[in-house]
Amino acid sequence: MGTLEAIFGDLFPRTHLPPAVIILRLVLAIGLGAVIGLEREVRNRPAGLRTHMLVALAAALFAIVMIEVLYSEIGVQTPTRIEPIQVI
Repeated sequence: MGTLEAIFGDLFPRTHLPPAVIILRLVLAIGLGAVIGLEREVRNRPAGLRTHMLVALAAALFAIVMIEVLYSEIGVQTPTRIEPIQVI
């Protein structure tokens, strides 16, 4: 088991959020984006299903990355306070 952790440790580093939560959030974002996009497709509006799915996925991924950055301690030599609103 130690060998597998050594191999996959660099590929899948530890995260603040459990992997199941990350996957659930991304799938939920795609699903909710699809609902909005489908409604726009039915009404023949621009920016339909695929566009809204991709935008929702990108927003959720950005939020997850921001959470991970806020809770990461990689390379921190002095305690700093990162404000999420500054990144946005």
